[in-house]
Amino acid sequence: MATEKDGKRDAAGKILPGTVLNPDGRPKKEPSLCIKIREFDEVYQQRLHEIALTAEPRDSTAAIKLLWSYAHGQPAQRMILEGGDTPIQTQNLDKLSVEQLEQLEQIRKAAEGE
Repeated sequence: MATEKDGKRDAAGKILPGTVLNPDGRPKKEPSLCIKIREFDEVYQQRLHEIALTAEPRDSTAAIKLLWSYAHGQPAQRMILEGGDTPIQTQNLDKLSVEQLEQLEQIRKAAEGE
């Protein structure tokens, strides 16, 4: 650990304003799997094509989905919300106490006839 003698910390050990402890920044990482898959060359494309055409349907579908999700991410989930003439409102339930959440659950069950 640096000390106040090297000019980077004060007597209490706190880093002084304007001090950079790692001037070179983070070490460079290896390219991620996502980047590698996005950079398919013809060999990878050909192998993917072979898997899709020759493997068992379940295996080929799984392989294609996995590779596609690594390369491009999962597709966005779409939701259709219908509230009639009034907009659908959301609430932050994190602000409720445990007792209030239990009451809310009882109300929900009663409304659904459970």
